[in-house]
Amino acid sequence: MISQKLLAIFFSLLILGQAWLVRRHVGTWIFPASILGLFWFAYTFIPLVLMFQVPVEPMAIGFILVSCLAFSFSALIFNWRKLYQAGESAVSPIRYDTIFLQLTFYVLSLTAITCMIVNWSLQGFTLREIVFDFYQTAVKYLTMRVRGEVSKNIVSQLGVVLTYPAAALGGLLYGARRKDDAAVSVVIFAMAPSILAMLVEGNKGTLFLAMALFWGGILVCKVSNNDRKLFGQISWVKLLLVAVILLGMVSFAFLARIGNNYLDTGQEIEQMIMYFLSYSCGHLYAFSDWFSWVLGKPAVSSYSDTFDGGGFYTFMGFFRLLGDDRIVMPGVYGEYYVYKNLLHSNIYTIFRGLINDFGLLGAGLFWAALGLISHAMFRMLVLGRCRALPASFFIYLIGFFYTSFIISLLIWNSALASCIITAVILLGNEWFCERGARHGMSVGRI
Repeated sequence: MISQKLLAIFFSLLILGQAWLVRRHVGTWIFPASILGLFWFAYTFIPLVLMFQVPVEPMAIGFILVSCLAFSFSALIFNWRKLYQAGESAVSPIRYDTIFLQLTFYVLSLTAITCMIVNWSLQGFTLREIVFDFYQTAVKYLTMRVRGEVSKNIVSQLGVVLTYPAAALGGLLYGARRKDDAAVSVVIFAMAPSILAMLVEGNKGTLFLAMALFWGGILVCKVSNNDRKLFGQISWVKLLLVAVILLGMVSFAFLARIGNNYLDTGQEIEQMIMYFLSYSCGHLYAFSDWFSWVLGKPAVSSYSDTFDGGGFYTFMGFFRLLGDDRIVMPGVYGEYYVYKNLLHSNIYTIFRGLINDFGLLGAGLFWAALGLISHAMFRMLVLGRCRALPASFFIYLIGFFYTSFIISLLIWNSALASCIITAVILLGNEWFCERGARHGMSVGRI
């Protein structure tokens, strides 16, 4: 077991190593292949080290490494240092601190929040209950979600769809801010809809996806400003404060999930530990167990995949738009990987769906094709050509990378709609900037 675990850790370190080699070739960490490598290094290394005692199939980590390499290979096609030099000399009137983006951002955020409040009312909750009996409201809503009693409505769907463009535009505004600007209001309005979704509805994924999109917006600004540093000056005090706030909100969401089960303190702590470990590490060991079954080796759980998805488990959002009404379990997969009282997860990463849809070879080709498209779009972003589409693509690519430890981002229609809305808004901002440049008008802050 120790030799297998060490081999898995070695593969994880190779994921980081190939990301570093791409960074050396390109000259910056702000690059699709490098960022994918950083995500998957964290998604593999942390669980492997933190849960060292849990058995793992090292070939599962090896497959992830091969996928990252397939994605990174297309980075070699272009001479990125020359492209960056060409981008630095290009003059563009496009700005991300415009009046147009500011107004659109605040309208989106407030509309998303309003939609959430209306949806809670439609689900039978009053504003008084939410304000004065917050915890019990969260418990009731989460219980309704688990039982499938939350009624779907267009207001709820609109709130979700607008939450993500608000986060993306917030990242752009934050990245384009001046030093003397107060960034607090931008962060609050960018994150408010997803924070409410987490605290009231128990939807943890929405907040972290919004944070990924917010970061994607910041990175787009860095590319636009020829800033090649992945992170700016880090205030450790602020970082610690954010970590404490996030930990508190996640803990509240987990407590709401425990609900009124009348557990004693020790049992609640044990349950909370299991939740934290399962959400941070369960994905890797669940996929490892499933991959072991794929290879014909012993597995903890029993699986029955038919490997005839044909793209459904990767592009479910598109399939739903075309009328595919196949029934899937909540969380897509019904099997749970369980290890003692520490891990309990049905999160199998994006890789299970890819292999189900396209097979082992086809999954590798998917990553190679996605890498080629991503790096071609990023080339357009660097050169400043038609920035709206590549900027929106890059922001949601960061979201895609983040959600890949759970599942494919493309299974949700809301993500597709949000990406399109963001691109349309950025096209409007381009028109606004170009019109301002032609007529000598100020397009900056209100």
